[in-house]
Amino acid sequence: MSEIRLKDCCRIKGGSGFPEVYQGQTTGDYPFAKVSDMNLPENSKFLKVANNYVNKDLVSRLGLTVFPENTVVFAKVGAAVYLNKRRLLGVEAIVDNNMMGLTPDGVDPEFLYQFLLAVDFAYHVQPGVLPSLNQQIVGEITLPPLEILEQRKIAKILSTVDNLIEKTQALIDKYQSIKQGMMHDLFTRGVDERGQLRPNYEVAPHLYKGSELGWIPKEWEVELLGDITLKIADRDHYTPIYSEFGIPIVSPKDFNEHDEIDFSNCQYIGSVEHARNRKKTDIVTDDLIFTRIGARLGKSCIVTSDMPEFSLLHSAVMIRSDLSRALPRFLLHTLKTSYFQSQIGKEIQSIGVPDLGMDKIKSFKILTPQKDEQLRIVEKLDSLASKIRAESTYKSKLLNEKSGLMQDLLTGKVRVKVDA
Repeated sequence: MSEIRLKDCCRIKGGSGFPEVYQGQTTGDYPFAKVSDMNLPENSKFLKVANNYVNKDLVSRLGLTVFPENTVVFAKVGAAVYLNKRRLLGVEAIVDNNMMGLTPDGVDPEFLYQFLLAVDFAYHVQPGVLPSLNQQIVGEITLPPLEILEQRKIAKILSTVDNLIEKTQALIDKYQSIKQGMMHDLFTRGVDERGQLRPNYEVAPHLYKGSELGWIPKEWEVELLGDITLKIADRDHYTPIYSEFGIPIVSPKDFNEHDEIDFSNCQYIGSVEHARNRKKTDIVTDDLIFTRIGARLGKSCIVTSDMPEFSLLHSAVMIRSDLSRALPRFLLHTLKTSYFQSQIGKEIQSIGVPDLGMDKIKSFKILTPQKDEQLRIVEKLDSLASKIRAESTYKSKLLNEKSGLMQDLLTGKVRVKVDA
């Protein structure tokens, strides 16, 4: 069998435009979906809700196209980040004229959805100021010649992995939410000798004292970051000479979504250049790396023994704790608190690129419990962080597995047996 063109197994149609005066209706007979509606949490795979709705009389009066359930919809204009989002309609819906719908006619809807997830529309756009797709271009894309029963089996396999990914992400979100609430409690109430949160100020005001950062436990102090650290430093401010190989040089862009350094994205410098950097930034295990320039300003991580030796670009600084005053991991968690991040927001020099001066960083105020209480706070936060990391690792594994399955199954390279 030869490959099947989408136009031979789908009804392909662009969305509808209608006067702005009719938009803004939050209830009605049909969701009126825009590209932005694909980002709604409820629409992670099946698009069921929208910010705007229309009634049947308006659909009839304006001749709007109603796309049936199980239509695959996507943006037809814009950058790749928009073009490569796909959703299956979970209800009948109208889509706006920046979107397109493929209604299956002889192909399994779930298989079509999974297949289109693997298609990079950025390679199919027509030239112009704004990348765009049209029905003819999309219609010429070809599917592998698989029978409908095999399509359904493949779709079921991939959907099973999707469900695992979705459940894992839900667990990550749950832990993140718990961590956010725990961070607030731990850095306002602390942990007593029994390992319990202190009663809050309203219940036990005698346990607290006033400070420039608000009510804090009596045993705590407010100190300057520069006073509880041995060193806060960046490299000399010059453009390094990059190499094809050598020592990684880390900048804010190399921090991933988990505030970890992704060394695979780093540029490299030679050993002489690296030795020059180490005169000021002699990074060792348990130092903190803090970003101070650019869009990713305010991110931080701790240097671990399994990291390769690396240098810093001047857009990041190293921070070395005074171990007699602050545990490195306590300081790391502190840099991520809302009270610390709010200080960053107030001190950014934002003429052009956001920037934090070294003097500002050293003058940030830090809440410092006694070291035994710092350790109790760290243990609670690290325990939760390890769960988030484990689930994130599992999610990455599932994504890699799905990518491999898509490559094998959606191309027909590996065939699946279909039960009678």
